[in-house]
Amino acid sequence: MKDSSGKVHSKSNHAIEQDLMSKSRWVALIMSTSFILFWLNPLNVLYRHARFDFLKIILNIVISPFGKVSFKYFFVADIITSMGTVLKDCIYQYEIFHDWDW
Repeated sequence: MKDSSGKVHSKSNHAIEQDLMSKSRWVALIMSTSFILFWLNPLNVLYRHARFDFLKIILNIVISPFGKVSFKYFFVADIITSMGTVLKDCIYQYEIFHDWDW
């Protein structure tokens, strides 16, 4: 870039890298927020019944030690248990955004 005196200035590699990391973190924050809002969307669009049924299944999994467990709840709980690494990454992402320590 040229300034008013005609000198050429360029960003250092470190500044460019920091700029790209900042943009990618904003994209990740926007995508995570839109995903959560999609699941909690009360409008009757995009398979509302399936979304709320899934949320009910998650609630029943949480309270399963105190009640009856059907195959559907057991199967979904087994899948969630197998996704340990993915869920851990989601928690790390939340921690980064919650602390705003970027």
